[in-house]
Amino acid sequence: MSADGRHTITVFLSSPGDVSQEREIVAATIRSLNDEFLGRLGLAMVLVSSDTVLPDAGHPQTVINKQTPPYDLFIGLMWSRFGTPTERAGSGTEQELREALSRRTIAGADHPRILLYFCDRPVPFPKHAADLRQLEQVVAFRNECRSRLLYSTFDDARMFERLIRRHLVQFALDRWSPAAESAVDAPQVNDAVRHLEDKFKRLFWIGYAPIEFDPEVGRYPDASSIEADLRALIGGPIEGIITFGSEQTLSNIPAIAKAVGIRGVIMGVYDPTNTTELNAAVAARKSVDGYCVGHLGLREGRYEQARLEEAIRMVRERSGKPVSTTEALEDLVAYEGLGACVDWLFPDVHQYWHEGASPNAALADLVRTRDAVRQVRVHLGAHRPVLMKMLSYPSAGGSGLTPEAQREFFDRMLRMLHDDVSGPGRLYASFFAAFDNDWKTRDRGWSPPELSTGLYDLARSPKPAVSAFINQRRRAR
Repeated sequence: MSADGRHTITVFLSSPGDVSQEREIVAATIRSLNDEFLGRLGLAMVLVSSDTVLPDAGHPQTVINKQTPPYDLFIGLMWSRFGTPTERAGSGTEQELREALSRRTIAGADHPRILLYFCDRPVPFPKHAADLRQLEQVVAFRNECRSRLLYSTFDDARMFERLIRRHLVQFALDRWSPAAESAVDAPQVNDAVRHLEDKFKRLFWIGYAPIEFDPEVGRYPDASSIEADLRALIGGPIEGIITFGSEQTLSNIPAIAKAVGIRGVIMGVYDPTNTTELNAAVAARKSVDGYCVGHLGLREGRYEQARLEEAIRMVRERSGKPVSTTEALEDLVAYEGLGACVDWLFPDVHQYWHEGASPNAALADLVRTRDAVRQVRVHLGAHRPVLMKMLSYPSAGGSGLTPEAQREFFDRMLRMLHDDVSGPGRLYASFFAAFDNDWKTRDRGWSPPELSTGLYDLARSPKPAVSAFINQRRRAR
């Protein structure tokens, strides 16, 4: 227990010296989670690493080992350096990982949990033979690890920050023992919410951004382009769409969608502080089943919580429709009172593909995410439905990411969700994305797979993954 009565989760960080930026990201993420999220769950993370060790006599690795307390989570990081040899292994990180694996074998359980990350950032040309030998050791060690545990990769600090934050949140929620019932008094579940939940059950929902849309340069589609997009969708199994904004021509999407036969529309409002966008969204209410006001804007600092909650209440009152917002799962807890404002929970659970995660790895990530959503759901209001937002797997952009792998992922995911999620418990799923896009480029800060998350390509042709939805619909009948 910590000094303030919180249950302590001890995290041990191990790495050679060439990933100092990533080590600081781990430390900063833990500080952020402690301040904003974990305290509300009665938890506290304590980071232990070579940086926290006091100087002492003896071999450096022996000194580190003596001062390392029992830990719950091991985090290992490697890039181009393997590290300094110890008396028992090729490097301190290798020895510490083997000891963590040994502890799991002795305990006969999933303790400690092991998170191992390899950086795929380009390596500077080796100046010395010793540098090349270090890199060769990393490659050999990575190949050995592939047969013993599931590790993650990243190629820049931004990707690593997203990845480690998500994994730390999932681990914390695994250790959390929530109260038996809701800790939040949310808006009453009324007929409009029940009507929307019925559509959660019956329809396949997908995030839709028009093919001709590029927010970076202010390019908006015309009505004929939107109609062509939506007609492509109704030719397949997708019957519900989720939009992300209501500005300019995007405000026309709900009416066009209902006119061509789309059966469900959740309309997005990207900027809750923009009165023009809010008014346009409300004006479309006859073609809308529910609203999502705001998308990941609190942590990004695009708007304040008070303004968001004010916009949610205004849209609900003026439209008469259910309203939610989208933030990362932990932020629905971190921003106190936010959960009390929404009619259903709509957390962002966008899969992180580690620049090439296999369908198996992505499904394992989904299982952990699903369990974390269930935990938070109890805290935020067990009587309300939950629609997980943006479950995805790309068809290109990384090692092993192919159209066939995308089809396999969605086929296995839909089977799992049907058997394990969409029954009792009011926990549902939506998918991402309807179409590939051409604007999420690396020079704009996106990873390559983001260009290829669509079930349909830029020619509006279905990819093999669409067959997974068709087959699941047949199985469900």
